[in-house]
Amino acid sequence: MMTGPTTEQALREAEDRDAGRGLSWGWVQPEVGAQFVSLTALANDALAPGGAKTSGFGPLVGLGAGVRLLFFTVGVSGRMTFLPDGIYTTAHLEGSYRIPLGNLEPYGFLSTGYATVLGMNAAGAGVPSNFSIHGWSGRVGGGVDYYLTPVFSVGAAASFEVMWLRRGALSNAALATADASVDTPLRKSGHAAGLATGITAVCGVHF
Repeated sequence: MMTGPTTEQALREAEDRDAGRGLSWGWVQPEVGAQFVSLTALANDALAPGGAKTSGFGPLVGLGAGVRLLFFTVGVSGRMTFLPDGIYTTAHLEGSYRIPLGNLEPYGFLSTGYATVLGMNAAGAGVPSNFSIHGWSGRVGGGVDYYLTPVFSVGAAASFEVMWLRRGALSNAALATADASVDTPLRKSGHAAGLATGITAVCGVHF
């Protein structure tokens, strides 16, 4: 019997704290920024033989979307960081806790999901085009949004990420295009653990 009044009171309090913005149930948020990624910062067992660079600093683009219930959001996000020798890409499930303070809204978030490196062969290091690196990553971060209108916000965020990546062994047929210097290492699987940190500018549409 207490569920109705308690929920109604929470809704009223949330509306009071968001300075009249009203309740929103969904959001879409593109982001741009920069990120430093080291695929092998914590461990490296022949992840990318042949001289391909496994760390670097590059531009980042991303997109997130999801649903919101009071101070909590749950959604999905995707990011691509363009590194010197590949594109570090993630697809995550994400949750955040938000604190409405008038037009300002600080928040913290956690996310986890799939990670891969695209185009590592672009390094010109003799790595064949069917070279594949993929695995898991987890991210923690925070930021702040400023609501210019009840449905549009701008802001900034920072994040820290850990990743575990694996490369499968390649067959003789797949190795036909590999340089001699990387032929032997690629016959065995490899793995690595790494770190990433980045900053982004974000904008959001809330509905």
